[in-house]
Parts: sequence; C-alpha cells; structure tokens
Amino acid sequence: MDEDELKQRMENNPDLAKANHRGNPAHALLQSPELTRKVARAVTGRKESEDDFLTWVIDLAHIRLWLVAHFRPAKTDKGWRTAVQADGKGFFDLVLVRDRRIILAELKSEKGNLSEDQDKWMRALGLVDSRYVEVHIWRPSDRAEIERTLR
Repeated sequence: MDEDELKQRMENNPDLAKANHRGNPAHALLQSPELTRKVARAVTGRKESEDDFLTWVIDLAHIRLWLVAHFRPAKTDKGWRTAVQADGKGFFDLVLVRDRRIILAELKSEKGNLSEDQDKWMRALGLVDSRYVEVHIWRPSDRAEIERTLR
C-alpha cells in the first residue's frame, strides 16, 4: 500500500481518526486492544481470523498481567492434532490465572458451535463453585465483556 492510499484510508475511517487522538496514534492504540484490531483491519483491508481473535485475547490478558496457557495444535500425518492425554480432548482454548481467579475460556467464531467433547467439559465445569473457576465461551462480538472480565 502506498502513502497516498494509506492517507485516503485514514481520512475515510473513523477508527483511524480516533487512533490519531492528540496527534499521537500510539496513544490511542496502547489504550485499547480493540482499537488496535480495528485499525489493523482498516489499514490492511483484511478480515479478522480466529487466530487474530485468539492473539487479541492473549495480548489483552498479558497487558492486564494474567498468566495465560494455550496449547497449539500441530500438523501430523493424520491432520492437525493437539497432544492431550486422558480426558483432555475438547479442553478449553485458554487457561488464565491472576490473583485468586482462574478463567477457562473457549474461543469461537460468531457462528461456531461447541463439539461434543467441549460440551462435556462445559457441563462438568458448570457444577463447580463459581468462586473458584470462571467458565466462558467468547466470540469476537464479546470483546467488551472480555475487557470487563480481564480487568
């Protein structure tokens, strides 16, 4: 993208205009991972992937000093697999810990559904006292809730 095209996109996009708040684009971006995502999409013109959403949640959690675990799948000769043992199939995308809080979060696209194994974990954890563990299904449209939860 050349400089003229970038300037035109900035002039025509309110999210980019917000990012230039106080004459310093970095100021607004550092204040809001949501705005960072919108600006990146506006500049590149590309849609957000599930991996982008995962990265956004992890980045937000790290900014807010959460300890985060995510287990990435690996490509095998049988396709993509996440190495788990025992009842680990269907376990949550993220485990987040800070202070006395534990959050288990499953990330889904707007139209994504839980698998049978994921549903089994959700039902089992629904019986656990919520003072000890929080269970969430988060979608890209849940960003405001995610920001509140990770405060």
